[in-house]
Amino acid sequence: MRLRESRDPATALIDLLAEERAVLRAGKLGALPELASRKERLVAAMARARVAPQVVHRLQTAAERNAGLLAACAEGIRAAARMVDAVLGEPAPTQTYTADGRAAPLSPPRPRGTTA
Repeated sequence: MRLRESRDPATALIDLLAEERAVLRAGKLGALPELASRKERLVAAMARARVAPQVVHRLQTAAERNAGLLAACAEGIRAAARMVDAVLGEPAPTQTYTADGRAAPLSPPRPRGTTA
């Protein structure tokens, strides 16, 4: 959903932040780079425009809301990476004990991603 960005940049940015929120909630993270470049253009255009305080407040609220969603997405990605690492991580080395009771490796640990 690409909205017209020919309106005033502040209104267009509010609409774009709503679009970004929908993208984040849908988990379509691949769309974020294109949205970021559109946001950069609109912010640059806003720097040259007069923006009413109430519009600035709406922008700040929308941006903060999206920042929370972005943080949650990042934490979800980190949690998934930890889970993948736990599944694919190095297996615990097989150990045995020597005659004097000390632990000794039965086989050296295998590098990640290899099979026996």
